[in-house]
Amino acid sequence: MRLFGASLLKNMLNFVYFSGLSTALKPVMQGDGIIFMLHHILPDAVQDESKFRPNGLLEVTPDFLEQVILYLQANDYEIISLDEMQSRLESGVAKPKKPYIIFTIDDGYLDNLEHAYPVFKKHNCPFTIYVATDLCDHKLFMWWRALDAVIRDNPSVEFDAFGIKINKPTGNVSEKYAAYNEIYWQLRDMGEVEKRQAVLALAKKYKFDPIEETKLVAMSWVQLKQLEQDELVTIGAHTISHSAIAKLSDADAKIEIEQSRAIIRDKTGIECAHFCYPYGSAAEANLREFKLTEQAGYKTAVTTQKGMLYAGHKAHLHALPRVSLNGDYQHIRYVKTYLSGLPFMLWNRFRKIHKY
Repeated sequence: MRLFGASLLKNMLNFVYFSGLSTALKPVMQGDGIIFMLHHILPDAVQDESKFRPNGLLEVTPDFLEQVILYLQANDYEIISLDEMQSRLESGVAKPKKPYIIFTIDDGYLDNLEHAYPVFKKHNCPFTIYVATDLCDHKLFMWWRALDAVIRDNPSVEFDAFGIKINKPTGNVSEKYAAYNEIYWQLRDMGEVEKRQAVLALAKKYKFDPIEETKLVAMSWVQLKQLEQDELVTIGAHTISHSAIAKLSDADAKIEIEQSRAIIRDKTGIECAHFCYPYGSAAEANLREFKLTEQAGYKTAVTTQKGMLYAGHKAHLHALPRVSLNGDYQHIRYVKTYLSGLPFMLWNRFRKIHKY
């Protein structure tokens, strides 16, 4: 069902664009602003169906990022910081003269510094990096990358533990995707401890070292602190361990929310005012989590619920929607369609504010 949903969204976007509906209805449907979400910015993040890249949706090229920025600047969009966004939402003023854009990047990867920052700097664009502190400590267990590596590097996968049972050939690309999707969605539905135990056991069986992978892709604390010296850059918190907070106890959820900010402060001197929920769906961030981030003193918090920003989000600053600049959608026509607001009105059944 989840894969069907992704296919449905892409078909919807193509229909809305090529039918001309996005252009015709933009004056009615467009919101006040939009928060774009990114993860990896890599030169080789090019769509290639002949390769097994299940996490390719988290990657875009620097060239595509630059195309998006140039399009926005040429079409009278205003690219602003999270602090400025918060100020505008709190003012309660609807329909600004210029719609505004906020760029956010999740996790704290080295490529954010090496490939994203030069593009933002070149075009004088503010952006935010939400940091999962275990990543910068080089000890984050990125289970989704470990699963990717095990399936990528082996001709078959056999595993029966922690509620995951699979015995599948993984010799070609289609077989690898079938195995990955079968395991991945089972893992997403599991508790945090069980999920990590399962993938760690799988990685150990196939002799993959997930922490070495982390060391290769993570930004260091020194690099993060240097990056934050630029006034274009905002650093936000993204938990300690990149856990789905809704699946944690109250006590553990508070630790992830509050201590991630404290760790960033201790390591860099940076005081984070903004938060990002890992995974960010309604199953992984909901009413309890919104209350916890508000109580912790964060000014805003973002989800992965699709949607634009409206004046009504003044009352929902800790449950803000975002739109993914997705590796599977690296074409300006999709960006134009997002900006019309129509896809999200359809997706959300014409609700401006997501109902939890």
